[in-house]
Amino acid sequence: MREHLIACVVAAGLDAQNVRAEAKALVEATTALRKEARQHRDAAAVARAESEASRQRREDDAKPSEKTILQHVALVLADAGRVCARCFAHDDGVTPDDVTQQLQVIAATISIMVDHGTCRVCGRQDNVFAFGDGQSAPRRSPERA
Repeated sequence: MREHLIACVVAAGLDAQNVRAEAKALVEATTALRKEARQHRDAAAVARAESEASRQRREDDAKPSEKTILQHVALVLADAGRVCARCFAHDDGVTPDDVTQQLQVIAATISIMVDHGTCRVCGRQDNVFAFGDGQSAPRRSPERA
């Protein structure tokens, strides 16, 4: 093989010194390209990680915090209650199941009435929630909870 390469070089009229210089230049160029490709892969990996972190932050920001749910539940129940879980969840981007779960947490330490009745907000027959016995008069006009 070596003899064949030498014969090709001689036939092409190139001297060995030029061949060595060309080969060295090709090796250096290949090395530089490999290094650049690694840098691009690393940069792409960093960009993917940053994108994933950003997506996760957006998702986390879109989910209401437990504190927000608890504050909302307390405000609605303090205003005479008798509101169903769907109305609790209506404008806050939480599910009725989230509300029910948080009400169970609150009910473990505070007296919360759970009864089947008419929701004062939407008028549906459903399980309704209120502080205590749920009989106190509302302090403000009913609105979407």
